[in-house]
Amino acid sequence: PKISASVSFFSTIFIVWDVLRSKSKRGHTYHHFLVALSICDLMIAIGTFLSTWPIPAGTEGVWRASGTQQTCAAQGFFL
Repeated sequence: PKISASVSFFSTIFIVWDVLRSKSKRGHTYHHFLVALSICDLMIAIGTFLSTWPIPAGTEGVWRASGTQQTCAAQGFFL
C-alpha cells in the first residue's frame, strides 16, 4: 500500500497544482469539485501510506505496528 499511496499522493498534488495555477480552470465549477475531491484523496493517501504504523505496537497479526493508542485514534479520526 505504500507505493500505491505514494503514487496517489503525488498525482493528486499535481492535479491540485494544475487547477490552481490556471486562471481559466479556477473559474469552473467542475474544477472546484475536482480540487475538493483531490483534497479528500490526499487525506486517504496519507492514511493509506501510514497504514499499520499508527497501530499500537505489539498488536498481534499486524506487521510493522509501531504506534500508540493515540496515534491509532488520530488515524481513525482522519480516515
